Amino acid sequence: IRIVEALSKKTGGMTRGEIIEKTGLSVNGLLSKMLHDLETSRTQIANGEGMVMKDALKEMGKRHGFI
Repeated sequence: IRIVEALSKKTGGMTRGEIIEKTGLSVNGLLSKMLHDLETSRTQIANGEGMVMKDALKEMGKRHGFI
């Protein structure tokens, strides 16, 4: 959720470095996986597929051990 919050505060996107700086997350495979999941969720939502955003974020949190 920290990634989504950081991204929502800046228009035009962010680099990985900016995301790491704003969220305090470390550079590892987990960050890449989370960014990939967010991209996939966004595509599914844009196509009218998948879950609503709130449910998708909860599922991602569970999958990555944050919930």
